[in-house]
Amino acid sequence: MRLPRHRTLRCAIGWSHELCAPLERLLWARLSVFRGTFDEESASAVCAGGPLTAAQVRTTLEALAAKSVLIREGTRYRMLDTLREYGRMWLAELDETTALADRHAAHFASFGRRAERGWLGPEQVGWYGRVAEAHVDLCTALDHLLATDPERAQDLSASIGLFWSCCGHLHEARDYVARALAAHQRPGPARTRALWALGVAVLLQGDLTLAGDLGLECTHAARAGDDAEAQLQAGYLAGLTHLMAGRPRSAHTVAEQALGPARGTPFDSPGRLRCHLVQLFALTGLGRLTEARAAADALRSGCVQRGEYWTRSYIDYQLSLISLFQGRPKESADHARSMLAAKAGIGDTFGIALGLDLLAAAVAARATARPPPASTAAVRPSGVPSGIRSAAPRAARGTRGVRAAGPRRDRRPGVRGPLPPGQRGAAPGRARPDPGGRTVTGRGPRRRFQTEESPASAYSSS
Repeated sequence: MRLPRHRTLRCAIGWSHELCAPLERLLWARLSVFRGTFDEESASAVCAGGPLTAAQVRTTLEALAAKSVLIREGTRYRMLDTLREYGRMWLAELDETTALADRHAAHFASFGRRAERGWLGPEQVGWYGRVAEAHVDLCTALDHLLATDPERAQDLSASIGLFWSCCGHLHEARDYVARALAAHQRPGPARTRALWALGVAVLLQGDLTLAGDLGLECTHAARAGDDAEAQLQAGYLAGLTHLMAGRPRSAHTVAEQALGPARGTPFDSPGRLRCHLVQLFALTGLGRLTEARAAADALRSGCVQRGEYWTRSYIDYQLSLISLFQGRPKESADHARSMLAAKAGIGDTFGIALGLDLLAAAVAARATARPPPASTAAVRPSGVPSGIRSAAPRAARGTRGVRAAGPRRDRRPGVRGPLPPGQRGAAPGRARPDPGGRTVTGRGPRRRFQTEESPASAYSSS
């Protein structure tokens, strides 16, 4: 009698399992909690305990790799799905499934906070890479925390929100942060940070109205909690929203108010640095090019000294624009290439799209040996390059009407996940909830971005 294939496969895996030493079997079972690749540090943090010490985890990893239970990928390991499922079966037999899921989620919650703290400094590039490598397990940890500890889910989603929003996971960033906010309504530092992360995500998707609402809510929450850094982050979000709506003067005012009279350097905190970046964008948009260049040069020098790449790349972007307007297309192209190199180094796909647009404008201007006329330049009167306004919707086409609770799901039988590009958006007149409990109607008549200034007092009032 011929056995079904899945039974013979399980028998083969069971035979391999019997050839493993007891500690190897234990680690095999515990490693099944990882859904993606993992490194030695994560394996030790999650799997050590009882008869298995941290030192033994390291040696046992090598033994499992030698037996082909694990596959080495540089400094990381991976387990095939069939072997992982077999390990999960034994983990259930050991009655450790819940305990390991808790330890896995706690480890990645700590990982997210360390990544956020390492964003400003020489380890920034490394953290972008590590967050990208851990993407699957970060999603797994968030799913677990949403069911068991929504406040920690808010904290983790806020910590990695900017990494994800910039590096090709914009929909996941919005979805997880919105779900965490909906699951836990109590005010607190984690919720304030999550409001900021969601605001950035929806802004990059082109939803200026919701981004403005979230900026206001984040500002009020930061002030209520007397959180100085959160107030700076809220100022950055509000200022960036003004920039993308074509209001550079309001953006400059909001950033200036957020920075306040306190002395210090732009590099005292991530929020302070980002507010200075908004001011730089606004100066360019207001036509104060000499002042903008001086501010950009000083800020870029500080970034180079500290090994910071994300802000530095956007400073190169501004220097490229300034050079383009001042009739120096070769210098403009050099700065655009510098921006692209930095963005490629951290995997910032959104920034790469912007840089390519600007490089094309610089090369075209150089070919004609004259600066582009104001009507066709790569920047609009708002101070935000047209690439920023066009690339944000391009990065997630059709998402202006996406619900605040995350990407809209396909309801067709047998189809799961976000709707394909071009099929997203709320129907006209359909109500959709937002994290603040309000009801927002669906997309109304399309209108152009306005370039006239509006008062910034809404973001600065008590």
